[in-house]
Amino acid sequence: MITWRKRHLARTGTRRPGRGSRPERHELADLLDGLGDDQWDRRSLCAGWRVRELRPT
Repeated sequence: MITWRKRHLARTGTRRPGRGSRPERHELADLLDGLGDDQWDRRSLCAGWRVRELRPT
C-alpha cells in the first residue's frame, strides 16, 4: 500500500523540513495515512473543496 507519507517522500527526495517542524509533519503524515477513501472525499470546511483537494503536497 502506498501511503501519503511514501508519496510525499518520493516527491520531495532529499529535501527535509526544519528540525522544529519534523514532529508535526510526522503527526500529520500519520493522520493522513489513517484516512479512508470516504474521508478523503468528504466536503471540507472550505466551500466547494473536498479533503482530498486540501492535502499538503
